[in-house]
Amino acid sequence: MGKKGKKGKGGADADAIVTTRAMLVERERCMCPRLGDAIERRERANEIKRECVQARIKKVGEFKRDYLDMSASGLGFVPDEVPQSPSLTRLVRVDLSRNQLFSSDHVFQSLEHITSLKILNLSHNFLNGPLTGRATDVTTLEELYLDHNQLTSLPSDIGNWTGMRTLSVSKNELTEVPSSCSAWKKIETLNLRYNKLTALPTGALTEWSSCKHLYAGANMITEVPETISSLVALEMLDLRKNQLERVPAQLAACTKLKLLNLGDNKIGEVPSDILAKCVELEELHLYKNKLHVLFLSNILFSYLELN
Repeated sequence: MGKKGKKGKGGADADAIVTTRAMLVERERCMCPRLGDAIERRERANEIKRECVQARIKKVGEFKRDYLDMSASGLGFVPDEVPQSPSLTRLVRVDLSRNQLFSSDHVFQSLEHITSLKILNLSHNFLNGPLTGRATDVTTLEELYLDHNQLTSLPSDIGNWTGMRTLSVSKNELTEVPSSCSAWKKIETLNLRYNKLTALPTGALTEWSSCKHLYAGANMITEVPETISSLVALEMLDLRKNQLERVPAQLAACTKLKLLNLGDNKIGEVPSDILAKCVELEELHLYKNKLHVLFLSNILFSYLELN
């Protein structure tokens, strides 16, 4: 029952002041919880996540699975059960994304006994500095995801990943891709977006005849090498938000291109041969450039962006 107010001069009761359950809930929601309680709840949540990870590791051994998902589990390190369990050596895919992993050396040391590992996801962690050389000891890798970390360089012997098909290292702080990447004869997708690259690996391009997707947008690349003509299977090329002033006519050799993004550069002209010979081109982005000549030929675009 609400509290009654005092009688007024006229003797009549004032309006009753009622505090409802909904009001109490709203007050509790608006008030900041005590810091100790918040930390305690977070630690308990992480404890539950770690228990889930341990259960998954156990199931891999029991059901002979080849995939282990440890993503978004609040992990600051790879659980001890991973390097200690002989049943995990058959794993083909490991997902450690969206955790709090800090040391790439510790991660690959814990995984190096998995002799069949082909797909590894380490994106959205806190890996920093140079990627450890232990990474290239895992020569079975075919797909590696390192996006959203703070890596400054890749090992010089990344050519050891001879079976690499997909490498994604967007949103790091890389300044170059080691020349040994020319050994990636099977590479199909390379994502280098949002780094600090000033050039593409010129020599390596001549060996990437299987590459279909090359994403190098949001870097500081000043030139597209003429060896781009070797990417005869290329379907998507993203070079937006760089420092390009020209596009080599040799790009016309990439006749399977479906998407070409050259937006936000300093390009003054796109060679006519490129648009005339890339007859499968569906999307063309040329916004924020310094274009004064553009030859569109008779290509039917599904998307054309010039502004």
